[in-house]
Amino acid sequence: FLEEKLKQYPGHRFFVFVNGHFSSTLSDIQSMPEGLSLTVESTSEQEWDVKYHPFAVLNAALMTEELSICVEKNVKLAMPMHILFLQTEEDQFINCPRYNVHAGENSELTLIEEHVSYLATNYFTNTLVEINAGPQSKVCYYKIQQEDIFLYLHLSQVCLVQLIALLQSRQITYL
Repeated sequence: FLEEKLKQYPGHRFFVFVNGHFSSTLSDIQSMPEGLSLTVESTSEQEWDVKYHPFAVLNAALMTEELSICVEKNVKLAMPMHILFLQTEEDQFINCPRYNVHAGENSELTLIEEHVSYLATNYFTNTLVEINAGPQSKVCYYKIQQEDIFLYLHLSQVCLVQLIALLQSRQITYL
């Protein structure tokens, strides 16, 4: 299933999460282009106010790792970065994936976040995305959901910090 999914998007750099956990073996992290770096941490420095961001607080309490993607100043990535969340387990109470993107000054990137279920039922996903866009940067963000609406609960927060930057965002849901 996954191999077929990856073939649908030739020319994309994939970062894959399976059941809420980052998979370095399924992700395209070898031979990263100059100016693009990736780290995976087990904790996050970010703190959230429960009054205004209750699901971000829940994510922070239950997350197991955070993927950080950094695009350096003046770097323009031609290849889209595709973050694929694959849900395969049945009756998984909750998973809380988190990733953040730092777009340096005058950088350009396309970010595609996709959620797919494969033989999964009764699960709750609480995703947190942080995009820090530097001055004059351009971030094109797309979200695709291909999950059975009767078998899951999906919450997602996208938090943007931008300094005179351009963010384009689209969401597509398949039923």
